[in-house]
Amino acid sequence: MKGYSFTTQTDEAPKKMDTLKENYNYLSSEVNEYYSTNAIIKKIENMDYEYSFLNDEVEKYSALYEGGSITRSTYDKIIHNRDVAKIQLDELESSAENQYEQLKHERDSVKMQIKEIESEMNGINGQINEMVLVAPNSGIVRKLYYEVGDLAIMAKPFAVIDKEGDLVVKVDIAESDLKKLNKDTKTFIKIMDELSCEVQIRRFPTSINPDTRIGEVEIVIPKDVQDIDILIGSSAEITFVVEEVSGDIILPYDAVKSQGDDNFVYVIEEGIARQRIVELGISFEEKVQVISGIESGEEIAYENLSKLYEGAKVFIFKGDQ
Repeated sequence: MKGYSFTTQTDEAPKKMDTLKENYNYLSSEVNEYYSTNAIIKKIENMDYEYSFLNDEVEKYSALYEGGSITRSTYDKIIHNRDVAKIQLDELESSAENQYEQLKHERDSVKMQIKEIESEMNGINGQINEMVLVAPNSGIVRKLYYEVGDLAIMAKPFAVIDKEGDLVVKVDIAESDLKKLNKDTKTFIKIMDELSCEVQIRRFPTSINPDTRIGEVEIVIPKDVQDIDILIGSSAEITFVVEEVSGDIILPYDAVKSQGDDNFVYVIEEGIARQRIVELGISFEEKVQVISGIESGEEIAYENLSKLYEGAKVFIFKGDQ
């Protein structure tokens, strides 16, 4: 990427940030002072006073009407005036609430834009820092892959450096997945056709990247295979075993039906469908582990379950042999 691209972005981002922060401060002030300074609040107070007054008048007129001192039309008019005032009060309160929620939405939207600009600026600064090549280790340069003036290519190593110590694989793991791992988690590595073996997790991250929510896990390659010619910077395929299935009954997920808190399957016994409640274990891909409820070797229906019921006759079509 050419240098001027970074210059343009780093010049524009702070300007956007200043504008957004000014807008955010204004909207925050409007939200915080809304119920004390907004003109519509005064209108609500006046209308609430008018409604309360008319409501009291309705009670007085009711006594007068029951005593025969006023006509029905006079009584109905004061009731009408009170009801109109109530409708107007409700409309004002609804309008005020909508205006308040709109202001909050605009403020929160600007806040999200500020976070996005901050993340963008952090990303740009990170890219700029990555443009400076710093040797990650002390040692002897075994091979250089570039000459002066060459264009760097992503995933192509710059140099191979021999150094004493362990070979380490660094893996970026999402925060939600880090919780599933510990130092005893079974871990396997595969590097092309050169290496495939079990490895150990050596170090977990002490902090999480606040923007990406990702942490770096270090894995040590066993010393007995470190003499294999593995290039520093090579990509590796890492497999973490977070759960293991015990037992040998695994069914397609479509073979299991749920009803309330119960899970059941249809076991075919002498051509008759029998409903059998089962206890399930872990699920993976489109399969599920059955812990109890059926025995190995029993015939289980896994198609057209919507047409089955307890006691239904089943014809098993085996096709041509």
